[in-house]
Amino acid sequence: MTRPRTRLRTAGAVGATLLTLILAGCTAGDGGPGSPAAGKTSQAPARQSFINGVQRPEDLFAVPGTPWVVVSSQKHGKEPGKLEAVDSTNRQVTEVWPAHAPAPRPDRKRYPDCPGPPDAATVAPHGIDVRTTASDRAELLVVNHGGREAIEAFDLDLSKARPVATWVGCVLMPSHTSGNGVASLPDGSGFAVTNFFDPARKDSFKAMFDREDTGDVRVWRTGNGWRTVPGSAMGGPNGLLVTPDGNAVIVAAWPGRRVVRLPLAGGPLRTIAKLDFLPDNLRWGTDGTILTTGQDLTYQDIVTCNAGEGTDCPAGYNIMRIDPANSEVSTVFRSKDPTFGLATVAAPVGNEIWVGTLGADRIARVRDRGEHHE
Repeated sequence: MTRPRTRLRTAGAVGATLLTLILAGCTAGDGGPGSPAAGKTSQAPARQSFINGVQRPEDLFAVPGTPWVVVSSQKHGKEPGKLEAVDSTNRQVTEVWPAHAPAPRPDRKRYPDCPGPPDAATVAPHGIDVRTTASDRAELLVVNHGGREAIEAFDLDLSKARPVATWVGCVLMPSHTSGNGVASLPDGSGFAVTNFFDPARKDSFKAMFDREDTGDVRVWRTGNGWRTVPGSAMGGPNGLLVTPDGNAVIVAAWPGRRVVRLPLAGGPLRTIAKLDFLPDNLRWGTDGTILTTGQDLTYQDIVTCNAGEGTDCPAGYNIMRIDPANSEVSTVFRSKDPTFGLATVAAPVGNEIWVGTLGADRIARVRDRGEHHE
């Protein structure tokens, strides 16, 4: 990064940029139970390598029982956003939407209020989730900011040489909300979404860094529409998971530097992990633990860094493993690699963890062998 420093000049500009990219920030954690310093750390080595040519991979999801990793590729320069897939056996990258996609097939029964397909020229994918529906099919949910605030739904056919993504419907977000993470409900009746902030509010990002509540968690079910989870108000809720029993959500409380649990029926937030960075997306590990990563940024860093397009963007990243049962936090991998930063997701792929980023057109591959520093 050698270009002159680029600054965003207004809070509104900061909000507009981060609405599209949803960066995370970092200040030091406060330690104590659940902090990285208090967690156990394994000592086996890990190794980092890269898959190049993947456009700004903000979120990743490995489709169970297949070699495919679905990628939410954000807009980069003149390149519009899209959905890509990477074959984990040979690391080949292919676009699955809008290129190579069949004609839309609207599911009016499941998504009766959807006005129609999104504009492929302006689509801005963000968080994603995949739910297996058959041996060779899955439902793909995508948070979209391009042209509309919505959750886009796709049928993913995995029986072909490459995944085929057919758009089947959408759910428009309620007014004055902006989705970030999405997770299907286990029974297939709908999904949970983190409402990051009100995009019409000019000072949303400053407010969340000032510890104000800017968003919450919403649940949508077919036939019932939207519901706000009672007690879910927080500043900048980011990634989320639904527990396997469908009774609770686990949320990355982004500016709060913590991961919290909340019953879907409503109730007090319970912190299950405190971190020394602001956590972005969350992914289940194969052993029932949670993997997360994030970016080492303060609010002023965000203004200076200009969402990865300017200078002074901190490099490196951490991958952390959280045990939701006992709040134990352990370090999987630490890197100070100057070519890779602004990490957004740590997703398990076989015996590796793949890391997405807003700062480069590449994915980092880390062998999951315990703590290592590079």
